[in-house]
Formats: sequence, structure tokens, C-alpha cells
Amino acid sequence: MIQRVFRLYRSAFTGLPRDIWVIALVSFVNRSGTMVLPFLALYLTLMKGFTASEAGRLVGLYGIGAIFGAYAGGRLSDRFGAIRAQQASLVLGGIGYIVLGSVDGTWRLAVSILLASAMVESFRPAVMSAIVERSPTEVKARAFALLRLALNLGFAIGPAVGGVLATFGYRWLFLVDAATSWAAAATWSCRRQPSATTTRPPAAAACTVLAATYCSESPRVRRSRRAIRPEAAVGSRAPGGTCRFLRSSSSW
Repeated sequence: MIQRVFRLYRSAFTGLPRDIWVIALVSFVNRSGTMVLPFLALYLTLMKGFTASEAGRLVGLYGIGAIFGAYAGGRLSDRFGAIRAQQASLVLGGIGYIVLGSVDGTWRLAVSILLASAMVESFRPAVMSAIVERSPTEVKARAFALLRLALNLGFAIGPAVGGVLATFGYRWLFLVDAATSWAAAATWSCRRQPSATTTRPPAAAACTVLAATYCSESPRVRRSRRAIRPEAAVGSRAPGGTCRFLRSSSSW
């Protein structure tokens, strides 16, 4: 039964680009460290002495920060790229959790929660943008399915481990959550850079530009050019000679 399920999932996600798997791994590592938010209300009431209503208002600030973080994550993805936006969100989010677990006082906690949530939640639009950018149209649905699977698996692990760590001290929740954020940011080093064989040589790019220029010329312009330089017509005597050669060169 387990092997059958494994084969089913394997066939469903076979053929996805490498970057999609890296994005899913980054999301899994990051989500598996989700420990602060599920236990934030308990931390505020048991460790900081707030009442249930006061803790509820402070936790509500997380949602407000998440709104601004989602907007900022989208803008940063458009300007600097989805990968850099993810890395910035993970690094800054880890720092935000460390600060949040170290401050006292209502106003300091409120500001820390607001800023930490904005930095952490800016990861969401960045990862969605990365999936759209790096998955071909024919596999885009499967790429999003893999991302959702990674997020759900990670969230199944994070709060469960957080409950165990809370028995040793709530400070461990902030430390481990920050550590998984930084580990997720470091996971991007697994991404393979494009090799020299897959990069178009400058000569081929020049042939592409030349082909586009030559083939877009009108017959009148070509005849005038041949009158000035008769040898320029050599490549066009055969049907599609020059354009065919240049088009084939552009695929190098």
C-alpha cells in the first residue's frame, strides 16, 4: 500500500524542473519550523503575564503585519527577483523571531510582532512568483501541487515539534524557528547555476539579430543592396538561403 502511494506521487511529480524541487524544499524547511505563531498566545499569557484579551490583541497584530508583508514581498519580487526576495524574507524573519523572543513590555512586543510578521509573511508572494517564473506552462499545475504538498508536510511537523520544545522552555521555539528560516535561505545554494553549454554564445545571438534584420527587409531594399554589392546576393540565390542559414545558426 505504501509503495503504491509512493509510486503514485512519484509519477505525479516526475519531470518537474530542478528549481521547482528546490523551491519546494525551501518551503518545506521553512514551514517545518513554524513554531512561534501556534504558541504565541500561550507564550504571552504564561510567560509574559498578559490576559487572554491582551494576548489576543497582540496576536492580532501579526495579521496586520502579514498584510503589509504580502504587499512588500510582491513588490520586492518584481524589483529584485523572487529568489532574492525569499532569501531576504527568510534571513530577516529569523532575526525578527530572535528579537521577538528577547523583548519585554507591551509596546516592544507589539512592534516586534508587527515587524516580524511583515518580514516572515513576505515569503509567501515571493515563493508563488518563483513557481510561476520557473515552471513551464504544461507543468505549472503540478508545480503548485508539489509546493502545497511541501507546505502541508512542513506544517504537520512544525507545531508538533514546537509542543515538545515548549516543555523545555518557550525560548527554544524562537531559536529553532529562526534556525529553520536561515536553513531554508541557505538551501538555495543547492540550486545549480546554468552551465556554459546551455548559454547562447555571442556569435549565435549576433546571427539571430542579423537573421531578423535581413529577413524583415523588403524586396526593394534587398535589390538596392545587391546593386551596390553584388556579392551580397550570393546567400539569397537559393530559396531561403541566407535566412535559412541564419535561422539554423540561431539555434546553436
